[in-house]
Amino acid sequence: MNNEIEGGIKNAVERGESLEKAKQSFLNAGYSLDDIQNAINSNPMPKQPNPPISPQVQQKPTPIPQLKINQTQYPSPPQQSQYAPLPSISPTPIKPQSSSLWIIILVVFCLLILIGAGLAGLYWDRISSFLGLA
Repeated sequence: MNNEIEGGIKNAVERGESLEKAKQSFLNAGYSLDDIQNAINSNPMPKQPNPPISPQVQQKPTPIPQLKINQTQYPSPPQQSQYAPLPSISPTPIKPQSSSLWIIILVVFCLLILIGAGLAGLYWDRISSFLGLA
């Protein structure tokens, strides 16, 4: 197991990872801190490669060229309109159709008749005895 940890840490350090990050990675994988520390102490780790330092060259800002806008002469508007005026259109209010009103009245009337007939059928015995028909 020690060889696995040694190889993994050596590989991580050679790739540029820090020793602490490699240790944390093995801790997260479930290895004990003692095993990781023993693997580090038993085999000296290579030094981390230093990234090459490049001299910073100060760049001068590139000037933004100024755009020249051509001013175009537009013709002046005509004095008199060349077009005939549009006729004015006034919105007409929407009136409910009278046929739909009559249909509603007819349906309500039919319902009242059906309810009256149903009630008359339920109480027909009392109505006929009251009128003296029975």
